[in-house]
Amino acid sequence: MAPTFFDVLSYFFMIFPSYLFTLTFFGFFKAATATFLGDRTPEEEGFLTLNPLVHVDLINLLIRVAILLLLSAALPGEITIPVIIMVLMFTNIREPIVVPINPDNFKNQKRSMALTILAGPFGCFAFSFVVMLIARFFPFGMFAGHVAKAVQQLLQMSIEFSVYFGVLHLVPISPLEGGQVLSLAFDGEGTVIEFLDQYGYFILIFLFFFPVVSSYFMTTLYVVSLSIKMVLAKIAFFGAM
Repeated sequence: MAPTFFDVLSYFFMIFPSYLFTLTFFGFFKAATATFLGDRTPEEEGFLTLNPLVHVDLINLLIRVAILLLLSAALPGEITIPVIIMVLMFTNIREPIVVPINPDNFKNQKRSMALTILAGPFGCFAFSFVVMLIARFFPFGMFAGHVAKAVQQLLQMSIEFSVYFGVLHLVPISPLEGGQVLSLAFDGEGTVIEFLDQYGYFILIFLFFFPVVSSYFMTTLYVVSLSIKMVLAKIAFFGAM
């Protein structure tokens, strides 16, 4: 059954804020980590903020989400969150906003750069944790059933999306953060590192869409993401009935 206009619109209102604030926390945590480790460039350039307009190109984001919605309407079945993330990554039509960092300001450049890079994915996990806290204390009973259900779905999508986004970016393949740290560790040298740096996008496409391989890759992402969500949920809902 083809999705209705209302289905597509509902999908948009779940994906757009989820992606918007995931990217915002992603950038903010990088900026905060770099500043803490001695580089005040992000703070001076105005990136030490949770204002989405600083971290996200809204026009670019809207176009990418629109492309995703067209694909979701055209393709049969439901598109999984990992595929959603891949579509959003590969439809980046304009240069993304990147947190400005000057490694020369770090005392230990390699270690500090690695921590700053990894702060992005962990910012996604932090956002997921914040959403869990909102879900715990949100007064769902004060709203009509359909409104409460819509809020619940939005919160659930935000949790799922942000955790998957963070886990995916820890994969050690460029241009993902995990790949950047791996390249940094080996100073970008070595046959394997150079291969990953040069063909990273193609490797990701292979991992996501090649039969059998994609099944194992998706399962690994799911297991890791589920484990992280379970840990975060235990903390966020600690003591709750």
